Amino acid sequence: MRKIAEYTCRYFPKICLVNVLRQWTGIVYETPDNIPIISKSGKYENLWYAAGFGTRGITLSAGAGKALAEMVAYGSTKTIPIEKFSIERFIFE
Repeated sequence: MRKIAEYTCRYFPKICLVNVLRQWTGIVYETPDNIPIISKSGKYENLWYAAGFGTRGITLSAGAGKALAEMVAYGSTKTIPIEKFSIERFIFE
């Protein structure tokens, strides 16, 4: 963390004024085709997926939330086409 801060401050001096309270790391989950899953489960009646966003999760969260809300409320989306986000694309029989 210290080395990254020193390097960053060299090129962006004003960022040195920011206090870092904490940092974290973890696994970033992505699907094999890098397209997230926003879908109803084909196996379980009341299970819905919104997963595999990788590093794009925060930018796609509003649209995914809206799509999931519409799917739960109406059975399909009214405003966002999500067919290509289906979990079914990974089910091979």
